[in-house]
Amino acid sequence: MVATGYSGPIDSLQTLEEVRRFITTLGGHVANVDTFLKTDLDNNGLADLIVKGDPLTIVMNSNSAGDKLHYVYPPGFASEYLLMGVDSSGGQQQLLLKTSKKKKYLHYSQKRIPENNKDTALREAQPIDTLVYRFNGFIEYNAAPPRYKIKSVRLATTTCLGTCPEYNLVVNSDRTADYNAGYYTGKSGHFTGIIDERSFNELMQLIDYIHVQSLSENYAIEATDYPTAILKVIFEDGQEKLIQDYGMRGTHGLRALYHFIDKLRSSQEWIWDRKIK
Repeated sequence: MVATGYSGPIDSLQTLEEVRRFITTLGGHVANVDTFLKTDLDNNGLADLIVKGDPLTIVMNSNSAGDKLHYVYPPGFASEYLLMGVDSSGGQQQLLLKTSKKKKYLHYSQKRIPENNKDTALREAQPIDTLVYRFNGFIEYNAAPPRYKIKSVRLATTTCLGTCPEYNLVVNSDRTADYNAGYYTGKSGHFTGIIDERSFNELMQLIDYIHVQSLSENYAIEATDYPTAILKVIFEDGQEKLIQDYGMRGTHGLRALYHFIDKLRSSQEWIWDRKIK
C-alpha cells in the first residue's frame, strides 16, 4: 500500500509519456522506457516511482524534501540492472536486480568465454543483487547489521584524468576529525574539526550496515583514468580493515560511504591549520 494522506506528481502518472515528461522536469533522462510501477520503498507512506528503462531510474517521493531522482547502476563497468521484482518480506521493500552487460559491450565479455560454455557462464555470472533505500541511496540489503566499536575511519582519495578531489579525511571515535585537502578541493591545506553528533552517528550506522569487515580488500573497474579510494577502519580491539577501490565503485554500500564522508568536507566546520608540505 502506498501514498496515504498526500498526493503528489507521482500519484497522477498514468502513461509512459507522462513518466518521461516527469523525469525531464526533474532534470533527468531515461531511454527505452519499458514500464513503470509505484510502490513505497522507504516506508514513509508515499508512492515512489520505479522506471524500467536505460538506466533503471527511481524517483523517491518526500513530502518535505521534494522528489529525488536516482539512477541505479551495478558497481561494475559498462553494465546495467534489470529489475526482476520487489520483495517486501523483510519489512522494507527490496529491489531484486540482475546485472546485464550493455549490448554495445557484450561482445567483449563473450570473447573471454569459450564458445561451448558461453551461455552457461554468462547466466551463472549474473547473481541477483538485493538493494534497499537507506542512507539517502540504494545499498545492499542487510537483515542483521553488526555493531562495531570503531576507533577511527580514514578515507583517502586520488586524482583522476580530470578534477577528482584528492584528500585524506580521518574521523575519530571522539568525533574529532583531521582533513588534509589536496588538489581540486577548493582550498588546500590541513584542517581540523569536530563532526556534529548526528552526522557522526549516521556514519557509524552506515559502516555497520554495509558490514565493512565482510567486504573484499580490493576492487577495480575495467577502465582507465579513474580515481582510487583507500578506506581504513581501525576497531577498538586493534583490528584493521583496509580497502583499496580503483574507480570507487566497489559496492553500493561503499559508494554510499564515500559519498557520506565526502559531504563532510562541506557540511562540517573546519579550522584551517597549515599548508600541506
